[in-house]
Amino acid sequence: MPDLDGFSFLAQIESTAETALSPIIVMSADVFDSTRQQVIAAGARAFIQKPLNLDELLELLQIHLGVEWQYVSNALEADIEDSPQPLPEPAELFEKLSEAQQAKLQAMYIASQRGDIGSIQEHINHLNTVIYLRSLLKQAQLYLDDFELIKLRNLLKNYVQLTS
Repeated sequence: MPDLDGFSFLAQIESTAETALSPIIVMSADVFDSTRQQVIAAGARAFIQKPLNLDELLELLQIHLGVEWQYVSNALEADIEDSPQPLPEPAELFEKLSEAQQAKLQAMYIASQRGDIGSIQEHINHLNTVIYLRSLLKQAQLYLDDFELIKLRNLLKNYVQLTS
């Protein structure tokens, strides 16, 4: 933050009626216990060290927001195996897909360029019925689950170049 340090920002949040009761979770690369204590004393509800541990963040959000996570089973989960499946050749796959399926694959690639995780997941779920796409979608789902959007984008790029 160019104008405020984290402590000043916390003080500003605490002093504003609209945000004073908002639960603040601070994330920092600073690993000193004194910093953690200062952050909590300044009004933060919790402190997380970088790099981000997603499970820790989700647990803290659950505690401080009072939410309960509900996980939706993905149709691909049952099919994802530890051993990688061979990916289809782009030219062969392109010939087997309808124009609508090609357009969906193109839309998924565009969503990956924008970093739109929700849209990517929707496209994966929709295209999951296409048998020719199963191994490609399995790999795409693995990349999406690990937030490896650059790898996902590069994977999809191979399959949409033919439509451009």
